[in-house]
Amino acid sequence: MTTHPATCTPATCHLALDVRADGAATTVRLDGELELTTAELLLDVVDGVLRQATATPAAPARVVLDARDLSFCDVTGLNALLEVQRRADRCGGHLHLRTVRPFLRHVIAAAGADCLLDGARRTPRGTADGTG
Repeated sequence: MTTHPATCTPATCHLALDVRADGAATTVRLDGELELTTAELLLDVVDGVLRQATATPAAPARVVLDARDLSFCDVTGLNALLEVQRRADRCGGHLHLRTVRPFLRHVIAAAGADCLLDGARRTPRGTADGTG
């Protein structure tokens, strides 16, 4: 287990990331708020996970983001989730968003970013190669 405390000050940052690799996948548990002051932290941690996974290319990188303890996500946080997906896709990996609470499901649906949910199309609406 690796815990990545926020690099911002406690007054401005409310996100802790717990990283666990189990061989088949690496799970990053989000605990707190994914927003302007914390989105970069998630991207930095996922970059490290993807670098490690591509260093041993026995299988594609599988990143699981466990959102059960995520209490808030704004548009910057949503963009960070989409960027995590793009980065995983670029290295031939896969992102799985697990334990999506109703508020996050609503944010994802309202933004047309259902590509974050398994089984959905891979391109968000409103992008150059999207449908709307």
